[in-house]
Amino acid sequence: MNIDAAELSADRFGIAGTATPLPGYSDENYRIDAPVGPYVLKVTEQGAEHLLLQTSVLDAIRAGTPFETPRAVGSESLEDGRIARLLTWVEGTSFADAGRPASSARAIGVAVGRIVESLAELDGPPGGEWDLVNAAQTLRSRAPSLDDPARRDIVLVVADLVSTVDFASLPRQVIHGDLNDDNVLLSDGEVAGIIDAEDAAHTIRIAEPAIAAAYVIQGQDDPLSVAVELVEGFASVVGVTFGEAAALWPLIKGRLAVSVAMSASGPRDNPHRVKSEDLAWDILERFHEGDTDLPRAKLSSAAGHSVPWPPPEAPPDR
Repeated sequence: MNIDAAELSADRFGIAGTATPLPGYSDENYRIDAPVGPYVLKVTEQGAEHLLLQTSVLDAIRAGTPFETPRAVGSESLEDGRIARLLTWVEGTSFADAGRPASSARAIGVAVGRIVESLAELDGPPGGEWDLVNAAQTLRSRAPSLDDPARRDIVLVVADLVSTVDFASLPRQVIHGDLNDDNVLLSDGEVAGIIDAEDAAHTIRIAEPAIAAAYVIQGQDDPLSVAVELVEGFASVVGVTFGEAAALWPLIKGRLAVSVAMSASGPRDNPHRVKSEDLAWDILERFHEGDTDLPRAKLSSAAGHSVPWPPPEAPPDR
């Protein structure tokens, strides 16, 4: 249900200005241009507990890294049961709008490492279908929505690949959970801001760089080299375990597959839900056949380990 964003901002938060719709996966989002500065108005069906986690994640990133994040101005319950939040606007150009510069991959990897460090002390609930711990289950349940049998087969093969990950051995903590090409903001090729912690959850730590890599490699001439740059940047900040290194390629493919499966099985009238679909399929189809050991070897090496494939049943940390 659409709302009059300008009226809501003025009446509930005392910020009068013009409202411009912004894209969003599930929330209604608006930019509010007011004399005192731009803001973001978000109207969501998410519960207060998860919104508190989002605020804690963004606050912790801002406190523990050089990156700006939205600051919560206020929150109001609406008559329809949803919650309206007003947040400060963060300046910067998204990785997607900046033209997906491959030269920024290492800087993004370093930023992901710093973000992981900044969130290490937080606590929170596990994730849902988007959580990579649940990727195999999500893919198998959503695969029937894919009309193309070849693409359905790709998704199911990725589900089997993700099932090889030894999740029990992997370090866990709260992560941002969606460092995609819209949520990482650049300035002069460097990371300047991080927005939208809607998918924050307590899950495997290595999911953070895997998710970021899944989006940074889209639209690249040499996606594997770009992924290696990102992982090297991450590993320069965070000590990656043997098990995490072994999981990187399955989890990158897992995120790409979850993205296209969720797009295929959900409402398609929201352009934001399907915006990365073609680019994600391009990567999945390019790496469906051929030397699948090469990405695993290169990414594990970038993370500081030489991981045989398939990995041992109980990978030792080194």
